Amino acid sequence: SLRPSSSESGTSVLSASDWRKIERLLRKVVEDTHNKQSQVLSQTIHTISVQKQILEHENTRLKEALINEKKRRQRGKPLLLQPPEEYSGGAVFYSPSKIQAARVLQEEKDEERQRQKQQKTEQAILREEQKKQKAEMLEEKKRQRLIAKEIRVQEKINEAEEREEKRIARQAKQQLQKDIQLSKKGTEQRRKASQPHPQVSEDIQVVDVAASSVVDEGQ
Repeated sequence: SLRPSSSESGTSVLSASDWRKIERLLRKVVEDTHNKQSQVLSQTIHTISVQKQILEHENTRLKEALINEKKRRQRGKPLLLQPPEEYSGGAVFYSPSKIQAARVLQEEKDEERQRQKQQKTEQAILREEQKKQKAEMLEEKKRQRLIAKEIRVQEKINEAEEREEKRIARQAKQQLQKDIQLSKKGTEQRRKASQPHPQVSEDIQVVDVAASSVVDEGQ
């Protein structure tokens, strides 16, 4: 999901060459830059940025080529005209169609040289961008590994704390049960102690009297 960024509001639009600034801005406005959608968005922005830079460079090169072509025509660059087979020196006159064909051929060769030069330049730019992107991806993977490691360490700490809390809770429960049992035992002992003891001597006298009565009756 996106969140507003007050620090970037009111700023000018970033150019295609400001890829790193665009990436930092993306990380500011996107809450979770590690999910799949955020990564796809980042790659799409980067691809568009590279393509735009190539187009801008191509446009610049085409403008330069047009200027150079105008200058070449103004200088009257010699055309690629083949001399006749029976040429023995001297001035040669060519028909307008041959001159036009020679001009077209010269333009095609110039365009081909310019196209190859431009293609090499674009490939160099693309290689450089791919190199930067690869370095950034490696750096991001390294950062993700560090984050994952920190998460694992924190999880182990949390698990250890949870085990310790459970152990303390078990000990407290056992101690409470012991305290309850001791309390019950003490209450029982106090209850028994508070009851009156039986009068054994009186019982013995009663038995003796009864016994003597039996003896007297037998006599």
